[in-house]
Amino acid sequence: MKLIPDYSPYITGNYWCSWCSQSMLLDRTEPSDVPYTDRMRALLNETFLFDPGKGLLTAYDFRGCRGDLIALLDDGWDVSPCDDKAKFGSLILNQEHFPSFAVPGNPAESLKNLNEYVRKLGYRGLGIWIAPQYSRASHEIPDADFETAREYWAERARWCGYAGIRYWKVDWGDHCGDPAYRRMMTEVCRQYAPELIIEHAWVRMPTDPEPDKRASDADYQYGYDMLKKILPYSDALRTYDISEPFRYVATLSRIAEIFTQSRGGSAKLNALGLFNAEFMAPVSIGLGGSIGIMGHEAGREKYKGSTEVICTVELDEAFRALRWNRVTRPFSVFESENRVSDETLTDSMTFDQKDWPWLKGLVRQTAPARMSRNCPLPEVRSVREDGLVPFVIASRYPDGAFAVSSLSRTLAEDRQDVRIPAGVCVSGASAAKPVAVCGVYDALSIRFDGNIEGKRVYAQDLLADEASDCTADVVIAGDTLTLKGGWISEVGLAAKSNPADVSDPGLILQLA
Repeated sequence: MKLIPDYSPYITGNYWCSWCSQSMLLDRTEPSDVPYTDRMRALLNETFLFDPGKGLLTAYDFRGCRGDLIALLDDGWDVSPCDDKAKFGSLILNQEHFPSFAVPGNPAESLKNLNEYVRKLGYRGLGIWIAPQYSRASHEIPDADFETAREYWAERARWCGYAGIRYWKVDWGDHCGDPAYRRMMTEVCRQYAPELIIEHAWVRMPTDPEPDKRASDADYQYGYDMLKKILPYSDALRTYDISEPFRYVATLSRIAEIFTQSRGGSAKLNALGLFNAEFMAPVSIGLGGSIGIMGHEAGREKYKGSTEVICTVELDEAFRALRWNRVTRPFSVFESENRVSDETLTDSMTFDQKDWPWLKGLVRQTAPARMSRNCPLPEVRSVREDGLVPFVIASRYPDGAFAVSSLSRTLAEDRQDVRIPAGVCVSGASAAKPVAVCGVYDALSIRFDGNIEGKRVYAQDLLADEASDCTADVVIAGDTLTLKGGWISEVGLAAKSNPADVSDPGLILQLA
């Protein structure tokens, strides 16, 4: 039985982003007076992406998932390395970096050439990093007034509409914290490039204040108010850069804030209303979000599986998420009942300032212990003497598909992800629809919407192509299916791609 289609019919907003690869693949040993980020920008060129033997978009097949991904070029595709960031926001393809595609004096045609080439390689299309500001020669020249800026962005939206650009990743720039400016950019895109997906970023630090300090933290409160204003017109709201050791707890905390702000609201300007959890694929599966893959196999090869380099050792789970989105789609935070538990969990880590220059000493991050969408909160039972439990999340998708994820913890004494098996019970699954299970468990019980006795159970790794009849390996009683933790890990890692990959298990099952 084949549970996963060959292609996704859905608008998912899923992409691969070049930024971390620009960092990981930069020669850090070469002496240079050029700032590190400018060297990263210089690396983003057509050789880096399209070299037949080692280009990031040509030499790798992304586990057969090219057609599930927008290829998103981050900071550096339109601006040469420079000290004056006033030049950002041009949307004019860098002719020196992309000579085979650039048409001097015709930005729209240049973008079209590049997009068509990316599509010929099998990707869904081209996405681009955007600085929300009017590009100019220097900050000494005043920024444009609002109406002139609207005309400026309307012209660039027309370029992208003509070129078929699929995605704008609107990040930092002069107006990154201006909700009215971001709304204006969205409005002109709806008019001149209606098929463009617009991601807005809630720009913030890699860690957040503890809950008891948030009310008195002016920067946090400003950002929280910003979130409320930009969420309704975001096709995708990115949870933004986090400190990798806190990738789950910080991301869950930010999604909980998105859920709070979405209550009683609605999407504006036909926005998709998705959250993008970047490379936290098990979070996106478990809570129905989109992903932005930040790593690459080339980085894993360069660092030989080192866990010191982020985004290189958990690629399998990203591809599992892409394949899950062939079965069902990410869905709007405005079209679901979103729940968060009153109980919270706090992760902690002691940072060496040499390795983490923006963090020092013991840092704590807190998030709801359990979260869900369109279904009851998961029930979690510790099986450890110390009482520790994982974060657990679950969702019933609008089409009836169901997903549950158990997420690892980061503890100061371990300085790494800690997988914590627990007894988990979730409710609300449909007997007629597929179920995704991610993470490590002691045991998992899934309650369906009716009696399932007599049903056959078919399951496979989300990376596999065929499901097997696993009825003899599970327990069915009334409306409940119970899976042993060891069986989940065995099936969910059966198609593991690389010994160095430390992704959590991820499987799909279907009753028949």
